[in-house]
Amino acid sequence: MIHHRVFPKGEYCHALVSSRSNPNILFQVRGLIYDVKMDEFNPQYRLKIVRFYDDINFLKQNLFGHKFQRDFKNRDCYFRFKRDNFDTREEFEQHITNHKSWDKYTVVADSIMCTKTEADSTQMLNQVNTFLIEKHIKEIYEISSRTTYRKGELHFRNKDEFKLAVKRFLKDKIEVTDDWIDDIITRPFHSDLDDLD
Repeated sequence: MIHHRVFPKGEYCHALVSSRSNPNILFQVRGLIYDVKMDEFNPQYRLKIVRFYDDINFLKQNLFGHKFQRDFKNRDCYFRFKRDNFDTREEFEQHITNHKSWDKYTVVADSIMCTKTEADSTQMLNQVNTFLIEKHIKEIYEISSRTTYRKGELHFRNKDEFKLAVKRFLKDKIEVTDDWIDDIITRPFHSDLDDLD
């Protein structure tokens, strides 16, 4: 059963979409719902993008040259453009919106990643990005504290040394407590991983 808002064909919505090659980079867009694939739990929308919220430099680096799901037949949308052809985000938006083959640049978004308002979309994007940043902090701890890396220039001898570094790094952003860091970097014991039933 669907527990989130479902949008009809022909309506505008805000969505978070990602490429097939780098699903951890989400693009916040506004789009016209061109087609809908209904599903009991998670419908999908084929969107004609009318607005990006990232600047042109971010788009050139992370969108251009990447493949996205284009339609419900699993075909690719490939943003293959010369980066020098566009100086502003608006120029790029106009190009793909008014292109004679504009339907080649439609993308598929899961309904759970779609919202009515830009504010709701921004809140969702921020929550996902915060989760990804915390995940990377955990990965940095795991890599930099490995015994095989103990002579590496970015090695941390123990958890306390890493906590101090994180506190210094994030001191102007949030209140970093030991409990907050422990929640992020605490790893389950191997016996816990074996007991997944």
